[in-house]
Amino acid sequence: MMSGPKDFTKIIDVAASKATTKYQEHRSYSLLLIFTDGKVADMSSTLTKLKSVSSLSLSIIIVGVGPADFSAYLELLDNQERDTYWRNNTSFVSFNAIHGDTNALSQEALRFFPDQLVDFYMRNNIYPSI
Repeated sequence: MMSGPKDFTKIIDVAASKATTKYQEHRSYSLLLIFTDGKVADMSSTLTKLKSVSSLSLSIIIVGVGPADFSAYLELLDNQERDTYWRNNTSFVSFNAIHGDTNALSQEALRFFPDQLVDFYMRNNIYPSI
């Protein structure tokens, strides 16, 4: 159910745990897609959690749906860009801003994913074998 402030820390923990296991077993990379219709319950805890998982083989895409004020998510991304410790692994897309165009949603949601994937492997000195 999509109502009330959201606590993403638990789902991020689950995704981080699964991403770690999959990476250890298969060197795979994971993607967490979150749809939300409103505010984050505790932005400080969410920022701390996102920062703590930024070194993992995980990208997080948050899609805002509905008329809510999503400025906190944009602030979150600004914090991510300013912090050199925090690998850029989180992105936000407003479904309303793209006027419900599903093709545009796909393009915008996945726009940063290739760079996030390559950045992770390069930071970990993992290169494709030729």
